[in-house]
Amino acid sequence: MDNNLKTGLTIKILIGCIVGGFICVMLYAFGAYDDIIMDKPAVIAQILGSMIFGAICMGTQIVYDIESWGIRRSTTIHYLICIIAFIFASSILKWFRADIMWMVLIIFTISYVFIWLIYSAVYKREVRQMNNDLEKMLRRGQEGGRQ
Repeated sequence: MDNNLKTGLTIKILIGCIVGGFICVMLYAFGAYDDIIMDKPAVIAQILGSMIFGAICMGTQIVYDIESWGIRRSTTIHYLICIIAFIFASSILKWFRADIMWMVLIIFTISYVFIWLIYSAVYKREVRQMNNDLEKMLRRGQEGGRQ
């Protein structure tokens, strides 16, 4: 792995840790854990677990930088890693009751697909713009060569 990939991976992992921890602290601050007795070790476990989950989800975005993989393969691998990490973290940290877990997984999957569709549309628009710019540059080059 070259230095740019390592640096990118490190930054993504750190961002994931920060976001995961921040979300957990905000949930705690707004009373999401009121029905659970939250002593200091339990709060620390929730925050650390959320940070690890965030790091996994953000860090595994590195699969999109593997140029030999297509977008479907990268997305599938990233989704599978995230959903497995979610199930594991949710089970250990008791984020959801077992009887509603199937519903949470459906919502997770729908959210994942929705976010992927948004990013896909943005990237397609950027590629189209780059192609238009390239076409303009080529036309200018051809016109300049005729003079």
